[in-house]
Amino acid sequence: MPILKGFEHLRMKLDAIKKATNEFAIDNHIGGGGFGPVFKGELISDEKTTKTVAVKCLNRKFGQGDPEFLKEIIMLSAYKHENIISLLGYCEEKDEKILVYEYASKKSLDKHLTSHELTWVKRLKICIGAARGVAYIHNPAGGHQRLLHRDIKSSNILIDENWNAKIADFGLAKIAPANQQNSFIITNNNNVVGTVGYTDPQYMERGILTKESDIYSFGVVLFEVLCGRVCIININDTSTPFLTHIVRYHHRRKKLKELVCRNIKDEIHPSSYKIFSEIAYQCLHGEYDLRPSIEQIVRELETSLEYQSVADTNSSLVKEFGHLRIGLDIIKHATNNFGDDHFIAEGGSAGNLYRGEFKHSKGQVMCAVKRLDCTIADTDLLFWREIMLLTSYKHQNIVSLRGFCDESKEKIIVYDYAIHQRLDVLLLDPKFTWIQRLKACLGAACGLEYLHDHKGTHHGHIRSANILLDRNWNAYITDIGLSRYGKDNEDHRILFFDEEVPLGYFDPIYKDTVLLTKESDVYSLGVVLFEALCSRPCIDNSYEDARRSLPILIKKNYLEQKLDSVVDDNLRQQIGQSCFDTFVGLAYQCLESNKSRRPTTNLVVSTLKTALEYQEVFEAKANRLLDFEEICPPGGSDLVILYTTSVKGIRKTSKDCSRVHSLLKSLKVLYQERDVAMYSDFRDELQKLGKLTALPRLFIKGRYIGGADDIFLLHEQGKFQPLVRDILNISEGPCKRCSGARSVVCRKCNGSNILKSVEGGRTRCTECNKNGLIKCPICF
Repeated sequence: MPILKGFEHLRMKLDAIKKATNEFAIDNHIGGGGFGPVFKGELISDEKTTKTVAVKCLNRKFGQGDPEFLKEIIMLSAYKHENIISLLGYCEEKDEKILVYEYASKKSLDKHLTSHELTWVKRLKICIGAARGVAYIHNPAGGHQRLLHRDIKSSNILIDENWNAKIADFGLAKIAPANQQNSFIITNNNNVVGTVGYTDPQYMERGILTKESDIYSFGVVLFEVLCGRVCIININDTSTPFLTHIVRYHHRRKKLKELVCRNIKDEIHPSSYKIFSEIAYQCLHGEYDLRPSIEQIVRELETSLEYQSVADTNSSLVKEFGHLRIGLDIIKHATNNFGDDHFIAEGGSAGNLYRGEFKHSKGQVMCAVKRLDCTIADTDLLFWREIMLLTSYKHQNIVSLRGFCDESKEKIIVYDYAIHQRLDVLLLDPKFTWIQRLKACLGAACGLEYLHDHKGTHHGHIRSANILLDRNWNAYITDIGLSRYGKDNEDHRILFFDEEVPLGYFDPIYKDTVLLTKESDVYSLGVVLFEALCSRPCIDNSYEDARRSLPILIKKNYLEQKLDSVVDDNLRQQIGQSCFDTFVGLAYQCLESNKSRRPTTNLVVSTLKTALEYQEVFEAKANRLLDFEEICPPGGSDLVILYTTSVKGIRKTSKDCSRVHSLLKSLKVLYQERDVAMYSDFRDELQKLGKLTALPRLFIKGRYIGGADDIFLLHEQGKFQPLVRDILNISEGPCKRCSGARSVVCRKCNGSNILKSVEGGRTRCTECNKNGLIKCPICF
């Protein structure tokens, strides 16, 4: 076939395949399907190594032909995923059409449904793997189009030697547009294909194929796994669906648990069963829109597995971390029985936070005590997950575990740091300075960078309430129990979040995909950065309109160039312009709608360090100015004003005035001279300012610098030039106004060298030279 020219690298010789299968010997026959018989083979590669493969032969009597053969080659060559069966090659020779796949040694899932070897945990892992495979074809990476499988069933889910699931048989698959929330294909009702019992009734009735059609089929598989039986029975040699009918019957009577496979009934944790059965039943919903997305299914199955894993390992966890156990009586004594005098802050579902004084070999040690709310369904899972994670994390910006208590229906975690307060509480405190906020933000970013880059973990719940500060304003990320591990071999790791998502902090992409990524953590951190800048919570319930949400308010005002209207006025006066611009630019980038444009945590950390450096320089300058009085001559708030005299009568005064003139000119400072000898008004000004003593007297932007002796003492100490630059905000290097050209375009005539008069006539600009330029006010 000409269309296969692009796949020549996959072509295999018939003789090699015959040799691998021993001429398709009956002993090597391992199954068959709609395509034809399948054989096991030992294929010898060019490197003389042997690889076990599965060989599928086209049998035209089953109604299969060239389209299905081509489709398998094209699709499996393009769509590669660990949970999709890999195509190794094909053969088209002597009227034979053969496909060669990786070998799944444990065959298909339907063969194991009644097996005692298939524990509940194994079943969950197989379902998760299969769901991930479906998720990949529904939302493929790399610009591929969406695939609708059309024949998801347990016999098309293959199992390898490690019990990993592999989606197979793409011969009936259809291509749909990618990157769309809803995709559908209208087919002729006579062309509806699939397998009885698994095919979506809506698809069969209307001929409309959607990704939700695959979801229905997957729901049937989930119930096969739970109930330990295939979905059809043979009546008079006819396949008849029955499982979905009895599932609906028992579900209506709230007796679904009676259908659970007896091999696994005693080992399933109630919470694990509840989550699994509920998501499986949602898949069978009669309406497309009410079926879950495949991403939701993965999320729920992973949560079900976590509950089961925690239940299975509770006793072993207690033994493993027994040395960290702290008695409830000790904790009550340390916190004065969780008294108000030891209370730090409410933690919502995460639990309340207290201070505790514990006895130590070296005396007393202050710790933070988190008392979890045990009425929350997820408490047990979050409790043990946080303990397991914290014992493996060592970073100066991640809370460190000192111990725990699991006693008398209490679940308590004790942290190793003397926590002063939560960030969300401090943000509303006007005494919490900008540089303290900036350092807290940097610490939180460093902790998040550690989770992302060194532990492959997404926090999933970054917010100011989950950032704790000690008395030295060092920040610590907490609530690690809400985190999830990503896959180490994936650049783009996905978190399936299992909490009710609070408004404001969470990535808007979550609304459409129910997926949180590491970029979602960055978005949440961006919200925290703006909380720090604006001194207001992410959600302000004092408003009922759009102003209630800080991210919405920020985006609106940023685009309208009115961000200063949202920023805390008191803080804004503390922030240097370079720090402000750097910080705001970073924080806004974190809120980008397109997650690919958001910065990495590495970039966030490095940029915040730069902002901190700018702020430290700014505050050092401000501290230098504190030595000088704030005395402003009339109209002098933005000017350099030198009170002097042109009278030569007093030699020292005349000489001092001349020397100060020369010094200012050498520094290229544009200043205004006020001659008290020529204009009595200037003399009166200086007298009112209380500085009519020996001349000259220098004022810079409303600050009194002093007389000649003061100025030259500063100059001799090397302090005068930095002081002038600080006040006038002059940087080293070429002039920022004119880039060293020493001239700038005249603002009055905009360089045209003419001005329009009120009557519409034209006159020459009197402020600039013939070229429409004036001397640079900074350079001269």
